[in-house]
Amino acid sequence: MSIKKCSLCNAEYDDEVNSVCPVCGGGEDEASEISEETTPVLEETSENESDAIAVEEDAEKENDGEEKVCACKKNPLAVVAIILAVLVVIAAAWLVYAKVSLSSYIPDPINAKSFTVNDVEGTYIDNTLGVQYAFKLEPTEAEVVREPDPATDSAADSAANSAAEPEKMGTEFFDGTFLCSYNKDIIPEIIARDYVSFSHNTEDYAAYKAEKKLKDDDYLGYVKSKDLTDEMDKFDMDNNITASLEAYSENGYWKYENGIIAIYGDNAQHQLDLFVTDNGLIQDGTLFAGKIERKEAFNAQFTMEQIEAGTAVNIRLYKDGYFLFENVSPEGVPSIMAGTYRIEDGKIYLNLEGNESAFYLTDSGLTPYLFVK
Repeated sequence: MSIKKCSLCNAEYDDEVNSVCPVCGGGEDEASEISEETTPVLEETSENESDAIAVEEDAEKENDGEEKVCACKKNPLAVVAIILAVLVVIAAAWLVYAKVSLSSYIPDPINAKSFTVNDVEGTYIDNTLGVQYAFKLEPTEAEVVREPDPATDSAADSAANSAAEPEKMGTEFFDGTFLCSYNKDIIPEIIARDYVSFSHNTEDYAAYKAEKKLKDDDYLGYVKSKDLTDEMDKFDMDNNITASLEAYSENGYWKYENGIIAIYGDNAQHQLDLFVTDNGLIQDGTLFAGKIERKEAFNAQFTMEQIEAGTAVNIRLYKDGYFLFENVSPEGVPSIMAGTYRIEDGKIYLNLEGNESAFYLTDSGLTPYLFVK
């Protein structure tokens, strides 16, 4: 029998029974062998001195390698700690990047380049208005109906049309149907927002947001914190708001082509367009077009052209955190208001005299409404 002592954990074991330490799995240390027979040691001679040193160095390297591997076996937490340390470094690097890159914060639920008619199907919600579009992909043929328009028809024609049925203008094919309605989960927030404005509590609400350091609106939380729920409920019932919003629905048809979802009413007449972007669907007439620099504050101009009114509305941002809201009339005389802005989590918050408005930062520009699936 030959008793050996493990060089790692110092446990003694019989090498005839176990070739390695049964406690930690480590190898043996020949120098620490306990035996009646003495193991010969390399003799140091002038001829073999360099060879002996090389053998000893190789043996030390092997023992070092064994010790490192076994240390991981003995303490798996060491491996976990190393992995966590790497993850912490990666997370820290991501946070540094996110501070100067808004693309990390902007919602990115859509791949506009690969978007097809099949991707339209589903429900898209805008959390600001609380409005949602539920699209169904079902090829449909519908009859186009022209309603009388008092604004363009003469008085005599209008009188005649009032008794006549709408004009039928043939049929048209559509990619599917939709239902537009209010999201019931957002209705209480809408009522609270209307109540705060109606009760002239906007300044107190602004102080509430500042005190709570809120990024986004929380009208419902404000009402509850001020014990105004009963008053808000009365305001709701007197104006029939909840019942009206829950009952609201609009049916129609849609077509998709080249990144645009064209919306048609139940009379198959075109109503509006929704533009497909990587960030979500943007309704026409709500986009301030412009280039976004991926920084916390930057110089830029975003423009919304109101063609029918012959005006243009500009939002000019400056690196010092100020902005100008500029309304240019057909005569070329601008009406200008100044305020401050901040950027957080993919949104820009414009503050004019204490009233704050939020806009989504998208690849196409700024928009107050963004429909996300």
